[in-house]
Amino acid sequence: MRYIVKKGKALKMIKQVTPLDPKILKIRSKVELFKGVDKNKFIAIIGVKQKSRILMKDMAKFEDIVDKMTQYYNHTFDLKKIIVDAPMCSKASKAMRDNGWEVVDATV
Repeated sequence: MRYIVKKGKALKMIKQVTPLDPKILKIRSKVELFKGVDKNKFIAIIGVKQKSRILMKDMAKFEDIVDKMTQYYNHTFDLKKIIVDAPMCSKASKAMRDNGWEVVDATV
């Protein structure tokens, strides 16, 4: 995941990216969290690396993570991005896009 962020493949337009330790928010370690800032927009970035498929039930977990990040930073996020290094259910992918998420597939 860090390679993707450093090379700027998924985060080309973001000027400032700050990592956040998931342990602070009591989240599992397979998730990487970042806060991005660009043109007065705050961006919540979640990196997910797992072997099993990401399903619809995982979408609620990601929404909870963004809520925790909102409380931690004390501001709302204008954009939500998820970088996925795992297979993703097509219904989950569509639902995330419908709910304002930008899904970046890192498996390719």
